[in-house]
Amino acid sequence: MAAASAAAADYNYTVTSDAEGEAVSEGSLATFTITRDGSGSTSSVYVSTSDGSATDSDYQALSMTEVKFSDYETIKTVDVLTYTDSEAEDDEYFWFDVYKTYQDAVDGSYAAYSFANIANKIPTANTNFLEKPTIKGLKASESGQTNYIQDY
Repeated sequence: MAAASAAAADYNYTVTSDAEGEAVSEGSLATFTITRDGSGSTSSVYVSTSDGSATDSDYQALSMTEVKFSDYETIKTVDVLTYTDSEAEDDEYFWFDVYKTYQDAVDGSYAAYSFANIANKIPTANTNFLEKPTIKGLKASESGQTNYIQDY
């Protein structure tokens, strides 16, 4: 078992996300791609998520989850489900960390990291008005009803 752990530590890993540049919608999956720089033996890495502006009420949190590479695999993907909520909020993000060993995960010593942006499904209120209407004048009709004339 010690040899397998040592072999895992000898590989280098990178991770990317499909939601780094363009946010995934709430309720969708954020896909992370972990790449190791070699093959020939089995190895495992451990992955965890952590809060950015998003919290675990916004996505399915992972904690020291093992991802196994077979002898000749160099790429693995991990999907993280994002949750739909009823809050009108700005887009949010969370972190995805890759650790070479379980002990590295315990220590918080990551080998690679990425993030995912989550797009809000509920539009936020637009409070950035360019122009405000002003009342230009009042006009009373013959029926006694008052009509407002607005100027923009």
